[in-house]
Amino acid sequence: MESPLTFAEVLSALSHALDITEGQPRGHAVRTAYLALRIGQELGLSETERRDLYKASLLKDVGCSSNAVRVYKVFAADDLLTKRDVKLVNWSNPLESLRFALEHIMPGANIFQKIVHALRETRGSICVMDEVTLARCTQGAMIARYIGFSEQVAQAVEYLDEHWDGKGSPYKLKGEQIPLLARILCLCQTMEVFAATFGVDAAYEMLHKRNRRWFDPELVRAACSFQHDRAFWALHAEMLHNPDMQPPIPDLTRQVLPSDLDRVCEAFAMIVDAKSSFTA
Repeated sequence: MESPLTFAEVLSALSHALDITEGQPRGHAVRTAYLALRIGQELGLSETERRDLYKASLLKDVGCSSNAVRVYKVFAADDLLTKRDVKLVNWSNPLESLRFALEHIMPGANIFQKIVHALRETRGSICVMDEVTLARCTQGAMIARYIGFSEQVAQAVEYLDEHWDGKGSPYKLKGEQIPLLARILCLCQTMEVFAATFGVDAAYEMLHKRNRRWFDPELVRAACSFQHDRAFWALHAEMLHNPDMQPPIPDLTRQVLPSDLDRVCEAFAMIVDAKSSFTA
């Protein structure tokens, strides 16, 4: 007889759909959770905090479809590729942001066409990143609350892109104004993308460069404590090659109730609807 389905398994499976909407390889959110739980362990978080951290990791991109139309209009390019590539740049740096925009707006167009398009779509505003992030974060937090998760989970999703130095997005929160779980997720999702794309050494190089800028220095120290843990990173590599693998997770083993499935299905219907301006 098969074991009953757990809520954690449902969320984990559905998180793969969110990975795809962000242009990430399948299993990105689960691997982010793997890193986040290790950070939580190093910090001595409570069991409740670790459970919330796991849920927030899987749902961190739950609002991502709400800005797809805007991203497409601004860049006149594949929104998935644009979202994938922006994860690899320091978008809070004006020069890097400008370089990224010129490379990704209207692929194949000349520089004049790119600039004209950008000015037309943004009306000269430099707040486009805040605009698209606000749409994603508020929608994501709303969906997390709708599913029935704690306010800590919702806030972790909402403040995911805030940075330690106050130059993140969209609210420009600084330092400990940013909820701890959101600070952990910001570090871990960025670290996971770099580790998966360029390797573990590149991920740590990025951490040191963005320490005290993007990331809480205490969290960077916690991450550095397992830099040379070969078994830990070997499992991450194995998860990268086998996206269906599950990391050791907090106790979320309660059986799924019909009401749980109803809420999750309705939430994912909201995600699908938000992809189009006609159904959002």
